Amino acid sequence: MSIFKSLFGSNKEEKERLQKENEEKERLQKENEEKERLQKEEEEKERLQKEKEEKERLQKENEEKERLRKEKQIENELKQKEEKRKRKEVFYKKKSEILKKLDGDENGVIDLVEVNDDLMKLVKKHQKKITEIDNINIHHFVKVSEYLKTKRSNIQQIFVLVRRVKSETQLDNRLGILNNQIHSYKVLLLYSLNMVTSVVEGDLIKYYEIYEKFDKLNLFNSNHENEMSKKLSDVNKSIEQVNRNLNKIENGITGLLESIDRMEMNILGQLDYLTYVTEDSFSELEESLSRELGSINSSIQTNNLLTGIQTYQLYKINKNTKGLRE
Repeated sequence: MSIFKSLFGSNKEEKERLQKENEEKERLQKENEEKERLQKEEEEKERLQKEKEEKERLQKENEEKERLRKEKQIENELKQKEEKRKRKEVFYKKKSEILKKLDGDENGVIDLVEVNDDLMKLVKKHQKKITEIDNINIHHFVKVSEYLKTKRSNIQQIFVLVRRVKSETQLDNRLGILNNQIHSYKVLLLYSLNMVTSVVEGDLIKYYEIYEKFDKLNLFNSNHENEMSKKLSDVNKSIEQVNRNLNKIENGITGLLESIDRMEMNILGQLDYLTYVTEDSFSELEESLSRELGSINSSIQTNNLLTGIQTYQLYKINKNTKGLRE
C-alpha cells in the first residue's frame, strides 16, 4: 500500500510539475508574444513618426522653395520693371534730344518749315529780267514754290508723327523717313534757287538742265504732294480721334510713310545726276547764292544748306558701307 501510494504520489507530482512547466512556458510564450507585439507597435509608431517628420521636412523644404521662388519672381519682376523704366527713360531722353535739334524753340513746329518763301522773294526781285528771256515761264517758279510749300507742310506732319512715337523702333524708322524728307527738301530748294541765279547770271544751260530734271519729276505739278499731304492730315486726325484698333492704324501709318519714302528716294536718285552742276563750281555757286539771298534778307545760310546736303550724303554712304561690312 505504501509502495503503491508512493508511486502514485510521485506521478501526480510529476504531472503537476510538468503542468507548471507548461504553464510557465505558456506564460513566457505569451510574454514574448506581448513583447514582440509591443515592440512591433513601437517600431510602427517610430516608423509613422519618422514618416510624419519626413513629410513635415519635405513640406517645409517645398514651402521654403516656393517662398524663394516667389521672392526670386518678385525680384525678377522688379528688375524687369526697373530695366523697362531705364530703357523708357533713355528712350525719352534720346527722343527729347532729337526733337530739340529739329524744333529748337520747342513750339511743336519743326524749324525747317518756319521760313519765308525766299524762292518767290528772289523771283520777284528779278521778275523783270526773267520775263525778258524767251521761253522762261515765271509760272514754273510759282509752281515750284507751291511744291516746296506743300513739302514743308508734309515734313511738319511727319514731324508730328515722330513726336508721337512710343518705341525706339518707331522712332528710328520715322526719323529715317523724316531725315530723307528734309534732305530731299534741301536739295530741291538748292536747285530751285540755283534756277533763279542761273537765269540772272545768264547761264541758261544750267537753268534748263535743272528745269528738265524738275519737269521729269513732275515738280511743276504738286498734285502728288497735295495727295500725300491730305493722307498725312487724315492719319493725324485719326490718331487724335481713334483710341482703338491701334495696330491697324500703326500699319496704315507705316505703309504710308514707306510709300512717301520711296517717292523721295526716286526724287533724290534723279537729282543725283545734277550733282556735277554744283561740284564743278561749288565756290561760285555758294558765292552767287549767298549774294542773291543776302539781297532779300533771307534767313537761309547757303553754306549751311550745302553742308547739310553733303553731311546727309556722307551719312548715307557710311550707312550703306556699314551694311555691306555686316
